[in-house]
Amino acid sequence: MDINILIITGNSSYSIIRNIIKHVKDHSIKIEKAPVSVSAFLTERMTRNVLNKIDVSELDLVLIPGFCQWDTTRLEKEFSIPVRKGPEFASDLPMIIEKTDPNSLSNTIPANKLFEVSGEEEYERIMKEQYQKAKNNQGSHTFYINEKKSSLMIGRNLPPPIIAEIVNCTEKKDKDIIKKVKHYIESGADIIDIGCVANKPYPERVKEIIKIIHEEFEVLLSIDSMDAGEILAAIEVGIDMILSLDLGNYEEFLHVNKEIPIVILPTNIKQAYFPKDPEIRVENLFKLTKVLKAQGFSKMIADPLL
Repeated sequence: MDINILIITGNSSYSIIRNIIKHVKDHSIKIEKAPVSVSAFLTERMTRNVLNKIDVSELDLVLIPGFCQWDTTRLEKEFSIPVRKGPEFASDLPMIIEKTDPNSLSNTIPANKLFEVSGEEEYERIMKEQYQKAKNNQGSHTFYINEKKSSLMIGRNLPPPIIAEIVNCTEKKDKDIIKKVKHYIESGADIIDIGCVANKPYPERVKEIIKIIHEEFEVLLSIDSMDAGEILAAIEVGIDMILSLDLGNYEEFLHVNKEIPIVILPTNIKQAYFPKDPEIRVENLFKLTKVLKAQGFSKMIADPLL
């Protein structure tokens, strides 16, 4: 439904807003300049003066800059028309005008802030719905990392987990590892990845690190190593995910618990084989997936090394 909108702004923003709203086709929009340079400094008195000088009878909505710090309720009652906060940034005007119900705009909160809140609520609703679908359709494409420890799932239409690696973890001191894990968890990480050092296997240290982290935190852990000894050591003490299996090392793990998710690579690190052709990478991933699936693995995550 087309509505008549008046935007009141300052001198410095006038030309910017005029150019931006050219692309809004659904509504009739007019702009009025108030006697102020910076639009954020527009006052209630200035706004009242602007409205007193024009015919407001046909207006459906008046938008003032989102950075204004005052409540528009009094003006709204005085002129009997909605006087609401627009966005803080002019670039958001088209989105706000085209996608937001004017009646849902606020007298005190900038329009973009409202949009952010509604967007977050919609995202949460969608994710809740998708997680429920995932729980009801578990299989090779949808699964828990470790259902006993976490509700985190891998699957279609689900957000990818945030994996935070502690680089060269096996060479770090215990207190530094704990500090890093705490920082990663507080920053939103879903999985803490124990990054090992290439060509310097330290399986006993891997065990120590996993035990230390488990004593302090309830968090999913993964192991990032191409060394069989380090990976098997991690499995012994309850690692939740393995990074990474490839064409060169997978045979060493055919006997392990098939419930542990594994990330597979299209490489053969032992032979220094790293295909550059994307099609070959995909072919190798399919090949490895087929072999591992035949061996009973079902929780596989492909890493094409893009």
